[in-house]
Amino acid sequence: MLGAVLLVVVSRAGSDPPPAARCLMAAKPAARWALPPRFREVSGLALTPDGKLLLHNDEEGLVAVFDPATGLVSAVYQLGAKLAKGDFEGIAIGDGRIFLTTSDGNFLNAPLPVPGTPSGVLPASMTETGLGEHCEIEGLAFERRTHLLLFACKSPREKKLAGEVTIYRWSVADGRLADPKRLEIPLASLPGRLARSFRPSSLDLDPRTGDYVVISSADHGFLVLDPDGKLTAAGDLPRHHRQPEGLAIAPDGRLFISDEGGRSRGTITAYGCR
Repeated sequence: MLGAVLLVVVSRAGSDPPPAARCLMAAKPAARWALPPRFREVSGLALTPDGKLLLHNDEEGLVAVFDPATGLVSAVYQLGAKLAKGDFEGIAIGDGRIFLTTSDGNFLNAPLPVPGTPSGVLPASMTETGLGEHCEIEGLAFERRTHLLLFACKSPREKKLAGEVTIYRWSVADGRLADPKRLEIPLASLPGRLARSFRPSSLDLDPRTGDYVVISSADHGFLVLDPDGKLTAAGDLPRHHRQPEGLAIAPDGRLFISDEGGRSRGTITAYGCR
């Protein structure tokens, strides 16, 4: 059981914690929904331009549309003519596209459907990045100001990455790693128990600040990094999250976290932060 004291570090002297950190510190959910059985192992979230949530499980290339206004799944899309099987660990939306990554960093790329489009098949292609040689990926985000995909490294496969929290940067337009190719945050710079271990399970960007927000299911913690990749806050996730695997942040400050259900149903929790 985690201790009662939330760990928080702010790197800029005299400044307040960033908005996403304050939201998680409040730990007061505005709503919580149970998902259909097919999405018991919900592994990722992404927010659409019209305020819906895209979610996926971790074994099939299926994406569902969840409406926080109704608490219902309105459509399910298959990415590609043949149902893709794999260890899918993150989803992102950017430039009118859906990106769905495997734990090896290879990603499906499909058009974002027009709102209201019924369930069906979306044309998709797979891109191999080679990131699996370096680490196990768990978490994906799209950075609009740079048009880059961000891949969170859960478990390093290279000795030189040990002792770091690593985020890889990929240019979809160029089909290769960007320059610089990764951000590295030393574990030693994290507070308390997080300095020993922080294995990301999801990340998203706060649209208001450009901050990177990273959560860890295995370590039940979070990090907030500024747009330059510098640590501004870190702490414990609220205790009621059983297995937090997905994260999405709305432009109005609302924050959504999905939990895998284990033997029960997967859930989405909303925080009504502003």
